[in-house]
Amino acid sequence: MQQSAPRKACDLCYNKRIKCDGQKPICSHCVIYKRECTHTAASRKTSARKQGSNEGEGHLKSRLKDLETRLSQALQNISKLEGLVSELSASPISLSPVRNLPGDEAGFFETRHHASMELPPPSEVLPAVENYLTTFNSVLPLFHSGALLKSIHNWYWYPDQRDCVSWAAINVVLALAYRGNNPVDMFSTKDTAEYLNKAQSVLTEVTMRGVNLINVQVLAGLVLLYQGAQDMGPPTMLVATALRLAHSLRLQSRRSSEHLDSSDALQRNRVFWIIYILDRDISMRIKQAPLQQDSDIDLDLPPEEPDEDEAGFVVSADGRFRLNFFRARVQLARIQGKLYDCLYSVRAQTRPETRADNMTQIRHMLDDWISHVPHSFSPSALSQACSPGMLRYFGILYGTRLSCLSLVSMAHSWDARWMEKLQDYGCRAATGNAAMPVPLVAPLPEGWETLVNESREFMKLSMSMEGKDAAFVWITACAYVSGLVCLTANNMCQPNHGSLKFDRRLVDMALLHVEEMVLQTSHEPLRRIGEACKELVRYDRMAFQEGHRNDRVLAGQVLSEEVLPFYFVENGAEHVYGLKEPVTILGPLYISA
Repeated sequence: MQQSAPRKACDLCYNKRIKCDGQKPICSHCVIYKRECTHTAASRKTSARKQGSNEGEGHLKSRLKDLETRLSQALQNISKLEGLVSELSASPISLSPVRNLPGDEAGFFETRHHASMELPPPSEVLPAVENYLTTFNSVLPLFHSGALLKSIHNWYWYPDQRDCVSWAAINVVLALAYRGNNPVDMFSTKDTAEYLNKAQSVLTEVTMRGVNLINVQVLAGLVLLYQGAQDMGPPTMLVATALRLAHSLRLQSRRSSEHLDSSDALQRNRVFWIIYILDRDISMRIKQAPLQQDSDIDLDLPPEEPDEDEAGFVVSADGRFRLNFFRARVQLARIQGKLYDCLYSVRAQTRPETRADNMTQIRHMLDDWISHVPHSFSPSALSQACSPGMLRYFGILYGTRLSCLSLVSMAHSWDARWMEKLQDYGCRAATGNAAMPVPLVAPLPEGWETLVNESREFMKLSMSMEGKDAAFVWITACAYVSGLVCLTANNMCQPNHGSLKFDRRLVDMALLHVEEMVLQTSHEPLRRIGEACKELVRYDRMAFQEGHRNDRVLAGQVLSEEVLPFYFVENGAEHVYGLKEPVTILGPLYISA
C-alpha cells in the first residue's frame, strides 16, 4: 500500500483545525499562541485506515450521499440568492434617513471578505467598546462582554475567518458607544451615522444567512439606534424582523435553552427581553398593536437579585440601594403593551363603556410599578445626585412612564380634543369670562394631581442633564411636551397652587428647548405643538393678570396696567405681555411670575 505524504500542519493548527502556513522553524500561529511548533499528533487519515475495509466502504458511501444532498441544497440556495440579487439591483433600498447606505452600488456577494469591511485600529476600537460595556450594556445587556471581546479579538487576529455578521455587530456596538459619548452637540451624530451605515450595508446578510443569536443582536442594536429618529418607519420594520428571527430561535421559550449552559441561556433571555421592550415602545409611539403577545412567552423576568455578572443593576449614589433597572424596564414595557388594547384597538373603539375601567386599571398598574422603585431612584433624588450617564437612562424610563400616564389620562400633547378644550378654557378665562356668575369648569381629567407632579419631576430631571444626545431628545420628546402642556394647564386652571412661580419658570425654559428643537429639525408637527403651547401660556398669563386686577379692584386698589407685567420667552428673547402690545426687553434672560 502506498504511504500518504507526511502531514504539513503542525500539532497546534491541526488540533484547532486552522490553516497552517508551514513556516520554519515555527509557524505564524505558534508564534501568536507562544507554543512549540511540533508535528507529533497522529493523523486522522492514519487512524481511519485502521478500521475494517467493509466499515470504511459503508462510511464512504454514506458520506458521498450526504455530500450529494448538501450540494443539491446549495445549488438551490444559490439559485434563490441570484434571483434576490437581481431584484435588489433593480430596486435598491436604503433604511438610512441621513444618507444612502455605503456599498449600495455594490452587489450582494461583493460585501463579503474584502477590503470594504474595515474597522479602525484596535487602539481606537477597544476603548470605545469598553466604554459601551460599562455604560449602555451594563443597563441593557445586549451583548455578553466576554463573547463580544472574543469576537473583536478574532476579527483582528484571524482575518481569514471574518464574516459580515460579526463585522455588523462590532459596528453596531461602536455606533451605540459614540452616540452616548458625544453629548456636547445634541444634533451631531457623525460618528454614530458612519458606523450605523456600515452595519446596515450588510443588512441582507444579517437577515438571510443562517440564523444565530448574533444576527438577532445586530437587528436589536439597529432598532436601538433608530429608536431616537424622527421617522419611525425603519425601527418598526427592523423590530418586526428581529422578532421573527428571535422566534425562529425560540428565544421566547425557556425550553429552547435547557440544553445550554447557564451563561448562554441567560444571554438569550436578555436579548429577547430587549426586543420585547423595543416592540412595546414602538407600539405605543406608532399607536399599533405590539407584535409579541404575552401569552406566547414563558420566560422568567430578569431577577430581582444580582446574577452572575450583575448586568442590568444600578446602585444609588450613596451605595445603600440596588435596583434591577433592566427588570423595571421590562415590567414597564408590559404596561405599555396594554395601552393599545385600552385606547386604540377595535374593541376599545366599539365598546367605550369598558374604556374608563381599563384606563383606571392601567393607572393602578403604573402606581404599583412606581411603588417598587426605591426613593433613591426617584426623579427628585436622581436630579440632585446621579452620574450623567445614569440620568440619561432614568430620563428615558420616567419619560416612558409619563407618556403612559398622560395617554390613559387623555391629557397627551398630541391629543387634539384635549388641546382644544384647554384653548377654549384659556381663551374664555383670559377675556374675563372666569369672573362670570357661573364659573368655568376646568377640563382636568381624573388623577390630575398625580399627572402634574409626574410632569414637574420629569421636567426637572430632564433639565438637570447637562448635555442631551439627539436620540434622548426624540425618545422623550412626547413626554417632555406633554409635561409642558400639563404644567401650563395647571397654572391656567389652578392659578393659586403653591408651585406656580416655579412651574412658570419650568414652562418658559421648556418652551425655549422646544423652540430650539424646531429650529434644528424643522419638524412641522412639533412646531405646531410649540405654537399651541405658547398660546396656552399667553392665556395663562392674561387670565392671571385679569384675576389680580379684579381682586385689587374689589379691594379698592385700582392699579394701572403697567404695574402688573408678566413675562414670556419667545424666539430666545424675553417679552412683557400686558393688555398692550408686547415689548421686547434687552439684557440677560430672567423669568419672573
